[in-house]
Amino acid sequence: MSLYESNITLIKKHPDQFHINTFAKQYLFKYIYEKTNEDNYSLKIVFQSQSEQSFQIHSAYTPEKEASLICDRFFSENQNILITGFGMGYHIEALSKKYPDKTLIIIENDMDLFLSSLSYIDLRKFVNFYFIIAYPDYMVMDIVSQILIDKSNTRELDIYELKPYLRIHQSYYQFIMKHLKNEKIYDLSPQWFYPKFKNATNPVKILFIDSSYVLTKECLFAIQETGHQVHYIHIDDKQTDYEVFVRKLMLDINQFKPDFILTINHLGFDKEGRLTDLLSEMHIPYASWFVDSPNVILSCFKQNISDYCSIFVWDRDYIDDLIKTGYPYVDYLPLATSSDIFYPKSLSKIYDVSFVGSSMVYATHKNMKSFIHRPDLLHILEDVSNEFIRLKTRHVEHAIKKLTSGHTEIFFEDNDQKDDFYAAVLWRSTQKYRLSGLLELEPFSPVISGDENWQRLLPFSFRKLPERWYYEDLADFYNQSKINFNMTSLQMKNAVNQRVFDVPACGGFILTDYKEQLNEIYDLSNDIAYFKEIGEIKELVKYYLANLNVCEKMASNARNKVLKAHTYAHRINEMINIMKKRYQ
Repeated sequence: MSLYESNITLIKKHPDQFHINTFAKQYLFKYIYEKTNEDNYSLKIVFQSQSEQSFQIHSAYTPEKEASLICDRFFSENQNILITGFGMGYHIEALSKKYPDKTLIIIENDMDLFLSSLSYIDLRKFVNFYFIIAYPDYMVMDIVSQILIDKSNTRELDIYELKPYLRIHQSYYQFIMKHLKNEKIYDLSPQWFYPKFKNATNPVKILFIDSSYVLTKECLFAIQETGHQVHYIHIDDKQTDYEVFVRKLMLDINQFKPDFILTINHLGFDKEGRLTDLLSEMHIPYASWFVDSPNVILSCFKQNISDYCSIFVWDRDYIDDLIKTGYPYVDYLPLATSSDIFYPKSLSKIYDVSFVGSSMVYATHKNMKSFIHRPDLLHILEDVSNEFIRLKTRHVEHAIKKLTSGHTEIFFEDNDQKDDFYAAVLWRSTQKYRLSGLLELEPFSPVISGDENWQRLLPFSFRKLPERWYYEDLADFYNQSKINFNMTSLQMKNAVNQRVFDVPACGGFILTDYKEQLNEIYDLSNDIAYFKEIGEIKELVKYYLANLNVCEKMASNARNKVLKAHTYAHRINEMINIMKKRYQ
């Protein structure tokens, strides 16, 4: 049996000692092992790029002696020693000999390096060791904590750094060291601590993390409209240097001194919780308003749990999920409209019945990319999406369990692939659901505004128009339609979407699928038309086209309701009042 095979056998025999992320990131490195004067091997790592930059990890002549001398100068007072970097393990062997009764925890970021070195070093030389291989930096601390809880009477540890190796994965190990040493990312002087919500009559100061995302303009306008102050910091999809963003945010906080920070869908916050830690230390509250499903995002952001974090959700059904996850403050804040964008216009009603929305083809295909090589997942996608529609649930796992009778587990390669599959199910289900309703409109020569994929999904009898730009000509489309038809995305079980507010704000008539939270906004007898089953659509459209006076009266009632209580100015004021009571 080769040394490599012996090491692999040892790893398989002791899975409790080897925490290995089998779906690890790969690096464009070349590993060069060269014979030394000690009749063993040294390690050089070469970047496979134009520069071919290389790093010598151990002495090219006497690596074992070098490791022994360095470890002689290292002193540990605690029961546990955490080691950054595996290399060829000379330092680990030396520490194991010096401290045979202590627990060694080795963190290695590079799976390929670890596997290749198994041909040169015998793991049986080490005692009381645990490996954490190729896990993301933000997951390492949880694994270290679990090892210390399970295997040690104390959580105190000393840290041994394989310094030549730290230059290669600098940011990875720096982040881990800062958390394990309880170091602060920034030194906070007293200037950062200032009173929030000083006076009930003063305008509130809100620092808004701005993007090209939906609701950006609405929130900015609404804050100004309500007499409060807003300063925004822009972040976009091309933002690559997170530290640059955080430094800019810190500078803006120091100059503007906001009462709280507002973001949409947790934009700007990292999975590792670095920004959350920083804001919590500075005692700065922040509000994250979710207008899409928060479950996928916040399930990956558990390090963001903080008493300074207030979550607002547009769908009341998500509140219990988030509270169970550990978020202490979760409030219901539905969508609304902007009356500056959506208002009645003197335009002729040229469409009998219309629909505006996505076919969900692009959204589905985008999420399918991570499992396009998995025929098993591609095959079951259709069945799960059908079951998801039938159950009228918002949890994909419910549809999976029902479909498999709870006996079959679906294997996912990692959490990202699982999230992508769940999202693909959601978008594919919504596509099928919308298509089933739209086909009922065929006798009425419907007009569809959306992406080009509707061309192949709908019959020729449907008139297809290009997508409308939300801030420019969508309001015109609503004003020109006698019946604005609406079918809600299936990520919302009981909540209502943006269209239910925008169409009435235009003075338009809307026929929508029934959602429980409609009752909190409208008088369903006098303000808005709805259907509970697909089979009701044809008769309802026929009735309302024959009774346009009824449509006009209901549209007027709905517009009055929206302007009275459901603009974004109303929502911002409600959020501010909640934040004031919580953090003043």
